[in-house]
Amino acid sequence: MSKALTGVVAAVVVVVAAYGGASWYLGKQVEGRYNAQIDKVIPMLKGPYKLIDRSYKRGVFTSKALLTVELDLPITPPAAPADAPAAAAPPAAPLRVTIENEVMHGPLPGLRLAAAKAETRLLNVDGLDGATRQMFAKASAPQITTVYGFDGAASGRVLLPAGEIDAAPETHTRWQALEGDFKSAADGVHVEGTVRWPEVSVKGRSDDPTRQVDLTMNGFRAEFKSELPASGPSFMATGEGHGTIDKIVAVRPGAQGAQSAPATPLFAIDNLKIVSKTTRDGALSNVLQTATGTGSIGRTPLEALNFELALQRVDTEAFGQLQTLISRELGASSETDRAQVWSLLQRLVAAKPEYKVKFGATFMGRQGEIGVALMLRPDPSATQSMPPGMPLSPIMLQSATGHIDVRLPKAWLPTLARGLEQPALTPETIAAMAAPLVEQGFLKDEGEVYVTQLTYENGQMLLNGKPMPIPPAAFGR
Repeated sequence: MSKALTGVVAAVVVVVAAYGGASWYLGKQVEGRYNAQIDKVIPMLKGPYKLIDRSYKRGVFTSKALLTVELDLPITPPAAPADAPAAAAPPAAPLRVTIENEVMHGPLPGLRLAAAKAETRLLNVDGLDGATRQMFAKASAPQITTVYGFDGAASGRVLLPAGEIDAAPETHTRWQALEGDFKSAADGVHVEGTVRWPEVSVKGRSDDPTRQVDLTMNGFRAEFKSELPASGPSFMATGEGHGTIDKIVAVRPGAQGAQSAPATPLFAIDNLKIVSKTTRDGALSNVLQTATGTGSIGRTPLEALNFELALQRVDTEAFGQLQTLISRELGASSETDRAQVWSLLQRLVAAKPEYKVKFGATFMGRQGEIGVALMLRPDPSATQSMPPGMPLSPIMLQSATGHIDVRLPKAWLPTLARGLEQPALTPETIAAMAAPLVEQGFLKDEGEVYVTQLTYENGQMLLNGKPMPIPPAAFGR
């Protein structure tokens, strides 16, 4: 062997050895980061979720990690005759889900300069019955590809392949592939990404043709930039999101066969624009979501549609802890858990949170609205400790105030009736139907509009200013 060839071979050996050493070192670093992330997730697996097994097998160039989580799903018993004695609830059905992470070590995983590349997939689900497996026979699990940089940043793609779910005989759902891209900064806090879902449709079926509905969504696109919270639920991440939906359509399918008939349109929403913004004020979070577009009800076009949701002054950390405790099924939990729940509820109420949602539409130049608002306020008369065995509902009602407001222009009604194929509802018949409701106080006639307001405050419910009885179920009876 010539000296030149010997030198080339030696150089190749050195390069391969160096690459193998670098790959082994990076694989060790990735393993440490993976285990650190799993250690953060494990405390969240409470109540019906629990970790069964975790493993990490590291090689020189590739590694494989497995994570198995068990879910206790309650079994719905078959319907029993009305005169049959109440049967004990059946035990939960354990479902074991195994997730696989296949990791290619750097410095050139997939021919790209990076610390590692990971393919995450659902490997197996044990505990499903035959009918459920058949239901999902044409659906594939989501796939996640993540590339980790040397600085700790990451980027990747999420793919839900096109598929369908046949939940016969009630519904049949079909969708095109959903794709998403994301980036995570080295600090693990700042995240941004995009999502695209071209189409998803749900066909409902029923023995009663009047209850059959087909729903289709086309052209969903969204982008977001978020900052994950140090504590509390991740959906309270601060940041902004923007999305659009080209069209949402609901129709009642027409009769099939020799006497086939066209579908009946129920409603449509066009060119929907969605904006969501979450901010933080100290320990409290605020969420504002808006949506605007156009559409129709039946065959009647609407000039504008709008939606607004506001969630204000939410103690994010208390809310996250409360979610964890409630997942333990309070009916069987200890008094310690109930005391913790009561303490967290008091923290939430002390922040005076508010929830408001409003739906509006413009038609024939007139605006109609439905608005709901719920506020929690500290009640000085409430006990500092939760009475043993006391349901939460009546206690929380002491702190709640709220109202529901409806504003319906009269000019809409005949046109909407024709759009819903109810031409018999003329202005005269509608006025005749509304008159008893106005007389009994369920509606207020304000000339061009019907208005109604339901309020709750200080333990009293009022409908248009008149006292209304509160359903016993609200008090846990």
